Amino acid sequence: MIRQDYLMAMIEQFFKAIARLVKLRNSEPEKVMPILEDLYTDYLKHDRDFFLTSDLTAILQTFAGSEKEIAQTEMLAELFYRELQIFGPAANQHLPGQLLQLYDYIDKQTREYSIERMNRRKEIELLIGGM
Repeated sequence: MIRQDYLMAMIEQFFKAIARLVKLRNSEPEKVMPILEDLYTDYLKHDRDFFLTSDLTAILQTFAGSEKEIAQTEMLAELFYRELQIFGPAANQHLPGQLLQLYDYIDKQTREYSIERMNRRKEIELLIGGM
């Protein structure tokens, strides 16, 4: 029970930080990148560059065996999605494809239907089609 409470508190804290990031995107864009980099390090235990340059297998191996594996995978998907929103696909052309792969992995592991994930998937596929 304590582990579940810890995990829920961590996820809640993460999404509060994401909300702050989204708010700053328009008002103080110079603060976005440091916050984004901190989110990768603080919650996923590797720097941003590791996740942006590694293939999905290497990324998933860093989470494997952890009780937070799915939560961390979902956090990474959220960070990738926010990066696409903030910087667009031109900043990292591999990011949309990686994000779709993460969504596939999450769908297979959780077997949960998510309308939000489905809508984001469509949005990303449109981005890829326009590249």
